Amino acid sequence: MNLTISINLDNDSFQEDSGTELASLFREIQQKFQGVHPPIGMAQAIRDINGNTVGKFLIEEDNDNE
Repeated sequence: MNLTISINLDNDSFQEDSGTELASLFREIQQKFQGVHPPIGMAQAIRDINGNTVGKFLIEEDNDNE
């Protein structure tokens, strides 16, 4: 199983203190997974402090047979 996270840092919410905004987004993602086993196919938009969609995360099956 793989978790893919994609976040666009060109948004206005990242201009002044990008580290704080990014940490806030990771905390929100962490809260969604805490105490659960996420199912394959789980996907959700990631929104900044202003409510704008700045990315997404996706749980996928691991197709890498290495």
